[in-house]
Amino acid sequence: MMPELTPDQRQAIHHLPGGEPLRLVDPDTHTEYVLVRAEDFERESRRGSEAELAATYEAQSRTAGLAGWNDPAMSDYDNYDENRKKQCP
Repeated sequence: MMPELTPDQRQAIHHLPGGEPLRLVDPDTHTEYVLVRAEDFERESRRGSEAELAATYEAQSRTAGLAGWNDPAMSDYDNYDENRKKQCP
């Protein structure tokens, strides 16, 4: 079961400008939390994942080059099915 907003939380969300996140604090632990709309959270999560992946592209390219993937003979693998048909009719 998903917890529901309390009336105080609902009122606080509606009074925030422009859909800003609501900051909450646990009075027992003093831990702070941020309440955001689910669609905003999901969009930002995807954006973060894409950025993390893009940050690895240079290292992937460098590693592939060191492993010999930039050798011209490796271009046969770019069109593997086509080249296989030529060699094995």
